[in-house]
Amino acid sequence: MTITEFLLARIAEDEAGSIGTHWSRRARAECEAKRSILEEIEARRSMIPKHVVGDGDEHDEVIVEWAESTVLASLAAVYADHQDYREEWAR
Repeated sequence: MTITEFLLARIAEDEAGSIGTHWSRRARAECEAKRSILEEIEARRSMIPKHVVGDGDEHDEVIVEWAESTVLASLAAVYADHQDYREEWAR
């Protein structure tokens, strides 16, 4: 399981746990924001050439690496007590 798959599963659990309860607009917005972050990182990852040759622009690659190592790690840290959480995701 990747950190992205882990986060998507936790977001889905958070949303499912809200069924039949009073769920604040803030909680819904938080799940939507997390999904948006994950989608943006995945979109940038898919734009990176598999083999950069010569003067290839490494800017997007650096952004994705930073996002994966910092942003996703921070989002996952909220769920550090979950059985599927992996210690290598900690910053």
